[in-house]
Amino acid sequence: MKARLLALVLAMLLLAYGADAQNFHLGRLGESVRPLTNAGSPYCTAFAVSQARWLTAAHCVAAADYYQTSLVIGNEQAELVAINPLWDLAVLGGAVRLARPLTFARRAPHVGDAVAVLGYGLGLSEPLAIFGH
Repeated sequence: MKARLLALVLAMLLLAYGADAQNFHLGRLGESVRPLTNAGSPYCTAFAVSQARWLTAAHCVAAADYYQTSLVIGNEQAELVAINPLWDLAVLGGAVRLARPLTFARRAPHVGDAVAVLGYGLGLSEPLAIFGH
């Protein structure tokens, strides 16, 4: 399980876009990137890595536990499948099965490649996207 989780994380970190950042369209990722919410307010990001599994940060799961709230992706209940606090990663599952999994890059980005960082920050109702080369 640890090796698969590490492979997922590395693939996620190497997600790169061949198109110029100016041509980037959130529609490609909108179904794959959703907020973790508490009482309807986003506080972290979940990334679809399969039809029924989501990757998020372990500290997001710890926050939900600390505040005694349920894990909710968008508006759907989720459950903890695996957690690794050392790597700050958690895998969630549950009823949230509507997402299209992310397509991972086949290679690490090279200097000059267009890349994007995408996520829901604490309290942001829309995802924040940062582009670079």
